[in-house]
Amino acid sequence: MENKEIANIIVQLTDKLGITVSEVTKIFIDAQQKLAMVDIIMLLFVITTTIAVSVFTLKLIHKNKKEERPDSKVSITDEDIIMPTAIVTFITILFCLVISTLLVTALYRLVAPEYMGIKDMISTFIP
Repeated sequence: MENKEIANIIVQLTDKLGITVSEVTKIFIDAQQKLAMVDIIMLLFVITTTIAVSVFTLKLIHKNKKEERPDSKVSITDEDIIMPTAIVTFITILFCLVISTLLVTALYRLVAPEYMGIKDMISTFIP
């Protein structure tokens, strides 16, 4: 969709709602900081959860391998410790990304309800 069409839709919407285009612009600008904060929080959620699960898995597998083979040296860099940890880390990243993708819209609606309301109204005009 072209910018001209979007501008026409916003003008039509503001006329029907009885607000000015500058008010809509202010709502969109005010919402940007809130939306950025939600995005940063979601990114931090993915990173911290992935690191925590990876470290926990690495320690747990290392401890179990030490208990299985008490007489031999078990290193954290052994392939039978690293591979399961890498698989768990990959699954954790995918799981966190899915959760954050599902939650981001709900969080946007909580922190910037006016923005999301206007955005939903605009999307009804777009075929």
